[in-house]
Parts: sequence; structure tokens; C-alpha cells
Amino acid sequence: MIRMNAKGLIAAFVGVGLLALAMGGAPPANADEITIVSWGGKFQDAQRLVYFTPFAKESGITVLEDEYNGTLATIEAQVKSGTPTWDVICSTMSNVGTACNAGLFVTIDYPRIGGKDQFFDGLPPTPCGVPHIVSSVLATYNADAFPADKQPSKLADFFDLKNFPGRRGINNHARSTLEMTLLATGVSSDKLYEVLGTEEGVARAFKKLDTIKDSIVFFDAWSQPAQLMNDGEVTMTMGTNARVAAAAEEHGKPFKLIWDGASQSGDYWSIVAGSNVDAAYEFLKYTVKDEPQAEWPKHFRYSPTVKSAISKIPPHVAKDLVSGPGNGKNSYKQNVQFWAEHLEDYEVRFSAWAAK
Repeated sequence: MIRMNAKGLIAAFVGVGLLALAMGGAPPANADEITIVSWGGKFQDAQRLVYFTPFAKESGITVLEDEYNGTLATIEAQVKSGTPTWDVICSTMSNVGTACNAGLFVTIDYPRIGGKDQFFDGLPPTPCGVPHIVSSVLATYNADAFPADKQPSKLADFFDLKNFPGRRGINNHARSTLEMTLLATGVSSDKLYEVLGTEEGVARAFKKLDTIKDSIVFFDAWSQPAQLMNDGEVTMTMGTNARVAAAAEEHGKPFKLIWDGASQSGDYWSIVAGSNVDAAYEFLKYTVKDEPQAEWPKHFRYSPTVKSAISKIPPHVAKDLVSGPGNGKNSYKQNVQFWAEHLEDYEVRFSAWAAK
């Protein structure tokens, strides 16, 4: 059985639970029930279809759902109460590390779900996070904006206004933008963060961005790039592979992905400390099965994480994934620790550059 948060049953359930905690009592635990928390929207709709509903049917464990915005305060409050109402969380790379260090997530017993070796190296397992999806930020373009015999094919083309004219969509933040720009200058992916961590590297990135600054259209949300292309506001833009691929299908437009210099990051499943751990492990075991893993990208174009499932993805889907044949060849893994140390400073510098 599955109940979802359509501002309905799960909201009422959680509300009752929190009220009970506020009054000094705890809602009754149910060994055959878990609450899974994710990002909502079409992403969670796909999770429900591929993971939540089939798991509930197969296991007999009732799945409740909730949504959150990624902040850890609610999780911390639940853990401190001793009676958390959330069991499994879909979380970002950075949040998994922070929450793990704070004791908010369970240290994963990987042999219990088949070991660590099963995972695609695009998103390695972490002490408190089981790899769920691999996403990519990359350069994209509208093929209709260029002659059929002269289409962009590499990251450097994004900065080549002479041969590939038109405005460029750029994320209005340092992270991802500076990495993509440095790679376009010829820095190798294995040296990327070493170079970006120097004054010379930062200056090199901004100098490259200066070459297209008069043609930049800034955006703040990853939902915007595909719309900018669809509306003819830009010919090329940074974007996320899943959103661009989905928009191409929805609008019937030839939006193309340039895998040269693409990032690799993603989301993890984590178990909340003090929650229904046994039932949560049953869910995690289900998520690493080949069948749901291979089914996932048919509904949302982020790569699955289990190696044995990747070969079972149809070619027309695999071409839109970083795990697809040849797509990850010159990609880079986003360095969470680097951004934990440099984000604040680089955001200030990026904002100052953008405002000039």
C-alpha cells in the first residue's frame, strides 16, 4: 500500500505525529511502514512509479511519502526527539556528508544490500548514502539555430561566438559555471579542482567568461535553460541533462546535449537515525535491483547507479545519460569538499563579475 503527499494523507499523518511529539508522546511505531522523503514534483512522481509503488506491492510494507526542500533542520529535530517520523531521505551529495557527520543518518551496512562494488563509478557510495541517481550539468544547444553541416560538438564551441553565434545561457552562480569554463580553456578534468583552487585558475575562468559576457543571459533555476532555448532567447545554454531531454520531447524540439566537459553528481538514499531501520533496508535493497534501476531513466533522464543495470537501458534513452556509451569520457566528478571550502568566496567574486 502506498499513500502520497497530495496535501492529504501523509501531511495529516505527519501533522498528527508532530503534535504527539509536542505533547510529550510519540506516534505508535509500525514495523511494516516507512515514510520516504524526496523533492516532490515530476521527480518524485517518477520515484513513486518506479520505486515506491512496486516496492510496497512486493514487500507488503506500507510506503508513506513527504516532501522537503533539502534543509536538515527538520531531520535534526526529529532525530533529537528520539522518535523520527521520516525513515528514508533522498538527499544531495553535500547534505549526506553533513548529516552523516552530525549523526543524523545511519552508517550504511553495505553487505546488507549487496556491497559497494555494484555501483557505477560516476557516483560512489558514501558511509551514509546509497547512490540513487547520477545527474549532469553540461552545455546544450538548439540544433535548429545552426546549419545542419555546422553543429556544435565540443565544450569549446560554447565560447565560440564567431562560428556558433547567438546568446548563451549561464547559471548565475559560481559552482558548475567556473568548472565548465575552465575545462573549455583546456584544463583536464583530473586537474580541474587543483587549478580552480588557485588565483591563476580563477582569473583564467573569468577571462574566458569575459569573451562571451555581452552575449550572456543569466538564469537562476535549472528549470529555465530549456525554456530559454524554446523561446529563442538563447542558442546554447548550460543545463541539466534530464530537464533538457524532457523539454526536447515535450516541445518536439531538437535540443542536443554536449557531453564533453559534463559534470557528474547526484542524489543518495539515506536512513534517518533512530527510524524504522529494518524496513528502510528492505527499501534500499529494492532500489539496487536491476529492474527498477533500468526502468528509472525511461521516466526521468538521470542515470541509474548500478553497473549491471546500465547495459539494459535502451539506446534511445542511454544517449541522454552520462552512463551512456562514450558520454562520460571527458566528464568530471563534482568535488563537494572543494565547494564546502570555497563556495562563499567564489559566489561573492562571481556576483561582482556578473554585476560589472
